[in-house]
This record gives sequence, C-alpha cells and structure tokens, in this order.
Amino acid sequence: MSYVKIMFDMDGTLLHSRPAILKSLRLMMADMQLPPRDDDYLNNMVGPPFSLGMPKFLGLTGADMEKAIAVYGRHARIVMQDTSLLAPFPGILEMLRALYDAGAYLGIVTSKSRTPALEHIERFGFAPYISHLQTADDAGNGEKTELLQRTCQELGSENLVMVGDRFYDLNAANTCGVQSVGVLYGYGSREEIFGCKPTYTAEDVAGLRRILMNMLVQP
Repeated sequence: MSYVKIMFDMDGTLLHSRPAILKSLRLMMADMQLPPRDDDYLNNMVGPPFSLGMPKFLGLTGADMEKAIAVYGRHARIVMQDTSLLAPFPGILEMLRALYDAGAYLGIVTSKSRTPALEHIERFGFAPYISHLQTADDAGNGEKTELLQRTCQELGSENLVMVGDRFYDLNAANTCGVQSVGVLYGYGSREEIFGCKPTYTAEDVAGLRRILMNMLVQP
C-alpha cells in the first residue's frame, strides 16, 4: 500500500519553536501576574491547544483565558520574528521538497491558530509543498483528534499518515484509525512516544524522510 497523504504537526515536528513559545508564555505570565514556572513545567504547554493547556497547567479559564491568549499572541508576534528562537529543524524543507516531488500530498494539522500557522508556512518556504492546513480557531480551540477527524472527512482516511512529536498527535492518529510516525527529535519524551504505539518512529529528520519516502514506493 502507498501512503500518499502525509499530515504533519507543526511545533516540535517541522519547527523548533519551543524557545519562542516559552519566552512568549513567560512574557504573558508576567503581564498577567501569574507565578513563574520552570522550563520542564511550561513544556507541557507545547503541544495541546491553549483551550486545554491553559486551564490544566496555568489554571486559567473563561475571560482570564481569553485575555491570556490575546496577550500571548501580542508577545508571540514579536518574539517569533527571532530566528534564533524559531526555525525549521535542519533538513525539514529539503524533506518536504523531496516528498512533494515524489508525488506525496502534504498537509499540516496543528493546534496553532490559522494566522500564525500561515505566517510560518510562508516565512519558512513551506508554502509550495503544503496543500492542506487544519488549525485551531482564534480562541485556542484546536484539539488534535478533532482536527485530524476533520482532515479525514475532507481528504479521506485511506492512505493517510499523521506525523507528530506528542501524545496529542499520535493519539489522534490512533483514534482516527490512520498510520502514524512518532518523531523522537521533538518535544515529547521517548516514553510518551513509545507509549502511544505509533506505526513507525524516527530518531531524526533524516530517519523521518527515509520512512516517508519508503511509504511512497511500497507496492
């Protein structure tokens, strides 16, 4: 079977964005007068949509969460211009180009809202290769399983694979009944990734490229 519809998570899979996300979170938390947290704790916020992460990890709900998302967005628009804090993992752009040239249909399924996701796609040169984009809304609602279900409804689940670095990505694939690749170079621990029982795992971008190219040539 040839897997031709490849959906990627964005943060921790295509982009090394954690430094920018953590800095933006800290600026938001200072503005909101929230107690400081260390990197290990804030790493929990990298992956889930803010509509889930802010109540669970920062105790913010309702109007407070809405304000926090807006404040975060204001800081992130500035912080994420710094390429020392946000950039594709080495080899990602070349991988996307190779997959596209080999006939794969490529997409992104991300809990980011649409505007920043589109900005990143354009800024880092992904746009020529990405044919599908599924994102959270502006209120931070973007649970990964729901997003992947929408993608499966729009594209069909046959020959579709989800690539991601966190439980949220791989659990979504399991729930939707599609193949998955767990990447070990991202922000999820090895225990988290292997606990989800992905179809494949990739240690690095080169390994991910090999796995995905092999899917395209399987009889």
